[in-house]
Amino acid sequence: MSSASPSSTSRRAESLDRRHIERRELISRWLLPAAERLLEEQTYPSLTVDQMVAEAELSRSTFYNYFEDKSDLLRALTGDVMSTIVDATRMWWQLAPSGTKDEFHAALAHLFAIYSPHTTLMRAVAESISHDARVREEFMAYMASGQ
Repeated sequence: MSSASPSSTSRRAESLDRRHIERRELISRWLLPAAERLLEEQTYPSLTVDQMVAEAELSRSTFYNYFEDKSDLLRALTGDVMSTIVDATRMWWQLAPSGTKDEFHAALAHLFAIYSPHTTLMRAVAESISHDARVREEFMAYMASGQ
């Protein structure tokens, strides 16, 4: 008979889940620059998991331990980037209609500074949105959250 109480077993499971989520986020951060570098030279549909893990110096088994497929990774990467972009748009939307030219310029410059490094990733989203319902749904949810 196990000496672990149901509540301690539950806490261990929550701890494992939290560690898995944290590790998935870390792996996503490692894969983001690798995927963006590869997407500078090729389209998202032609990009393979093997290419991404080689570029990020990760193993395939590590990738598949945290992601179902490259679409799952794209959704995770898009979530991170879109959160940052949506935050950047708030600066624009919070400007008063009577704002100065310099204020509008600063808000747009900030938005472009946040968006520009991720143009390849956003192109990948555009390339997959028409045929991947999960990517489309998540992207549209991020767009709606910025309003």
